[in-house]
Amino acid sequence: RSAPPQARTDERRQNGVIKKDSGSQEDLSFQDLASIEKERRQLLLRSELPFWRILSYYRGTSLRAVVSDSLVWTTLLIYVWIRWRANTIDYVPAAVAMMEKTNVNILGGFLSFFLVLFVNQTNDRFLEM
Repeated sequence: RSAPPQARTDERRQNGVIKKDSGSQEDLSFQDLASIEKERRQLLLRSELPFWRILSYYRGTSLRAVVSDSLVWTTLLIYVWIRWRANTIDYVPAAVAMMEKTNVNILGGFLSFFLVLFVNQTNDRFLEM
């Protein structure tokens, strides 16, 4: 009897997710196929739920990657520290006073354009899968 697919680490799975093309010519066992099909059907049924219920799931979402990513937490801590520091000092630093005179509209327009292109490219990659 084989181990359950989520516990197996082989060339077909990467971090518990089935790869698109494993490159293996070996057939899956019936138990493996049944468990994969069960996971897929559960995911399909979840897509019919209201939006707030879909957001509450942890398994099968990107929430697990976000929670365990140290870069996300490091960025968040730096942001909180900067906000705390800005609210505790009594004077306005010279760099902030200089930024008041700059035109931020150009930067905002560029970042908006970049964001649209980035999202479009990401969606194209997703649809190719």
